Amino acid sequence: MGEIINIDSDAIKVITTVSEITDVSIKDIRGKDRRHDIVEARRICMVLLHDELLYKSARVGKIFNRNHATVIHGINMY
Repeated sequence: MGEIINIDSDAIKVITTVSEITDVSIKDIRGKDRRHDIVEARRICMVLLHDELLYKSARVGKIFNRNHATVIHGINMY
């Protein structure tokens, strides 16, 4: 799950950059862990993909193995 496959280069760049800045691994960002620092890094990725790159919530959900409603909730909580 930590591997980034079948994801376009823009999403890879966002996830990689957030991973480097927050010091949270890509595996953790795309994983199921609910520790605060990991959740924040995941939310940042979701917000950037959704609001800046205009990905639909379902597409963001597939990247993070989450439901589109979970993505919407994460974005709203951010």
